[in-house]
This record gives sequence, structure tokens and C-alpha cells, in this order.
Amino acid sequence: MHIRQTAAERFSLSFEQFHLLRHIHRGLDSNSGLSAALHISRPATSQVVDVLVAKGLIERSPNDQDRRFVRLLLTPSGKALIEAVYDENRNWMMERWSALQPDELTSLIQAFDALQKV
Repeated sequence: MHIRQTAAERFSLSFEQFHLLRHIHRGLDSNSGLSAALHISRPATSQVVDVLVAKGLIERSPNDQDRRFVRLLLTPSGKALIEAVYDENRNWMMERWSALQPDELTSLIQAFDALQKV
């Protein structure tokens, strides 16, 4: 929740805009793939893409072999913005975790590992 709040308040990104950037950062690069990942319609995804293109955070890269496929890429500004959001969230988490004892941290890390397996 904090990361979404940071994206909204400090970087003027809506929930959908942030998640679309996050998915592109992780390698998803098509409108249809993003629609499926975000559970929103293709036209709604296209609207979010249009806004992010206008903000200079992503760009469309046409495919020479298949003109129907347009790859979505983060611009340098988009990469910097997503990294800034992640950095701020990491710092926030570090502040919260600093109050924990070493054995509590170990237990927490083990719990995260178990959750990740599931």
C-alpha cells in the first residue's frame, strides 16, 4: 500500500499507471499482456499507455516483422521514475524493519521465503 501511495503522492501516478510501469519494468511489453496482468480491458490499457507515452515514461516500438505488434518500453525517464519509487519504498521498509531484533528479522525472512514458495 505504501508503494502505491508513494507513486501517487510523490510521482503523480495513478494505481493503473504505476502497475503498468511496474509490469513493463519486469518485462511485459505488449498491450494484451498488460491487459491480462492488470485485469483491465485492452481499451483501458491503451488509455493508460497513451497517458504514460504523453508523460514521456514509456515509448511504443513497432515490430518490423509484424506491424500489428507494438512493443512497449520504458524510457530513461520511466526507468528513473520506477527506480525512484522502489528506492523510496526500500528506505521506508528499512526504517520500519530497523526496530526489529536480529532473531525477529531472521523469522521474517524465513516467512517471506515460505510465502514465495507458495
